[in-house]
Amino acid sequence: MLGTVKIGILSDTHGKFATALHAVQLLQQQGVDMLIHCGDVGDESVLDTLAGGAPAHFVFGNNDFDRRGLQAYAKLIGVNCLGNFGVVGADGKKIAVTHGDDPQLLARLTRDDSGIDYLLTGHTHVRHDQRLGSIRWINPGALYRASIKSVAVLDVPTDRLDFLSLPCE
Repeated sequence: MLGTVKIGILSDTHGKFATALHAVQLLQQQGVDMLIHCGDVGDESVLDTLAGGAPAHFVFGNNDFDRRGLQAYAKLIGVNCLGNFGVVGADGKKIAVTHGDDPQLLARLTRDDSGIDYLLTGHTHVRHDQRLGSIRWINPGALYRASIKSVAVLDVPTDRLDFLSLPCE
């Protein structure tokens, strides 16, 4: 997807509709061109928060139990399901997305020869930004069971990353 420059990143909503809606609205206020959810969506209501605006993608997390149902619903509302893992493009960069609960996949993706520029994950409920050689590994934090609920905005052309905190609910 060429021309996309700002990506809103969120993860681990675990079906918490109100929190997910607040997070997506916060990201939209930042002028994001794309939304990426790094897994543990929880249910269809969270997918509803991703639909209808900027192109949206998500991966399954270890707590997404009705995968067929989520995938079918996502297709119906125009949200792209990447399965357990996928790669999206933005401004000429390759962005790998997975939940982060598969150690073998993470080991392959974090090698310098993986061909990706960014790796987006969730799972740990702890936000982080780490460089591993040529790869930037970003976890936006979580919107459920986190001391600080957070999302992230990645400006791809400038490589700027901002974490945004949500008020406790």
